[in-house]
Amino acid sequence: MKTLSFTPNWLELSLLCILAGLLFTLLFLYLLCRWIKATYGQGYESFGEILHQVNGKTRFMNFGLWNTNNHSEDLRSANINLVEYVQNFGQLASKKNILDVGIGYGEQDFYWEKSLPQNTRILGIDISERQIEKIKQRIKHENVDPNRFSVEVGNAVDLHYQSGEFDCVVSLESAFHYLPRTAFFKESHRVLQDHGHLVVADICLLNKDKARPVLHYLPTLLSAGFMGIPKENLVSIATFKKQLEDAGYEVDLVDVTTRTYTPFYTYFGKNYRFPRGDWVMTWILQAVLMMMKNLNPFAYVICVCKKDHRRGRFA
Repeated sequence: MKTLSFTPNWLELSLLCILAGLLFTLLFLYLLCRWIKATYGQGYESFGEILHQVNGKTRFMNFGLWNTNNHSEDLRSANINLVEYVQNFGQLASKKNILDVGIGYGEQDFYWEKSLPQNTRILGIDISERQIEKIKQRIKHENVDPNRFSVEVGNAVDLHYQSGEFDCVVSLESAFHYLPRTAFFKESHRVLQDHGHLVVADICLLNKDKARPVLHYLPTLLSAGFMGIPKENLVSIATFKKQLEDAGYEVDLVDVTTRTYTPFYTYFGKNYRFPRGDWVMTWILQAVLMMMKNLNPFAYVICVCKKDHRRGRFA
């Protein structure tokens, strides 16, 4: 009597390993989210607490802009590099009335309050009442002039300001959260003066070919879920730029992907440790970060967008 045997080929084995790895990653992210909720509580603030453990001195909430040849660079330096790049690329020193949308803990605004000319006014808004209250306490504690920098609760897709009130709108690694991001583009265009500028540092999808769709589809969904990116905002660089142009902007876009995710993941993996010396979770985290570095689905772009009142479907 003959017995049937099944010998998988290398392709089948590879697919099985990939599937097992993705399922393993999904399980880890589920457990990680539960651990974050139990340790730090719910909300975007919990991620801020984790980053605060890594960079220690500040509450920047961005991937940073890394000098890839400087292996001794730390997260705080990379955070400041990004803030300075946005300041210089967006020519913020020439602006008088800046609206910063989705400010997190406002670290970039405290930096700009010191570095920009004295006649520059910055208004920061965020949907989180807790974060706004913390910023107000810091403004008072550090004796910051409220005529220079003030904050209030606000909704990025429903800006309660007059048309043409600002000469610059900034969104530093925040717009990918907005539902939908295109509504923010529309609103920013409305509140800007003619020929004013929207300056955006944001996350979108890499313009990948379709040779390996399975390898990137699940990592994209997992990462987007963990980072709080609505499916409406999972668009390519080309589509992202087209959405800005449709909103009425002339777009100058720079892709800085190679200076963001990979060095951030490397630094994070070296410097973050779970409480109580949980080496199993730490090892699993290293495996997930390695996967993210090799299968990263995201691009990081910085745009300076000039308002053209003659253009735009939303204008």
